[in-house]
Amino acid sequence: MRSGSVFVGRYRELTLLRKGLGQLAHGSPMITSVVGEAGIGKTALVSQAMDSAAGLGIRVARSSAVEGGGSPAYWLWKDVLRQLSIGDQIDFD
Repeated sequence: MRSGSVFVGRYRELTLLRKGLGQLAHGSPMITSVVGEAGIGKTALVSQAMDSAAGLGIRVARSSAVEGGGSPAYWLWKDVLRQLSIGDQIDFD
């Protein structure tokens, strides 16, 4: 989260994400998708969760779609896998 910014709302969702992160830190797998209308706090929620994950030593990857479509096939997954340094090992064609 940006320095000086305040997180407001979405505490229930953040609690659920942090619970999942705690389980992940102990070996349980986790994939999470955050979806919703523009302006409801998705970015702030994900930023808070990513800060929590980093505090637990968990590697995270984040990607987002282009509004209105237009992203190349598998772009979101390619972006995530690239961030995790395993994208070159997979043939998407």
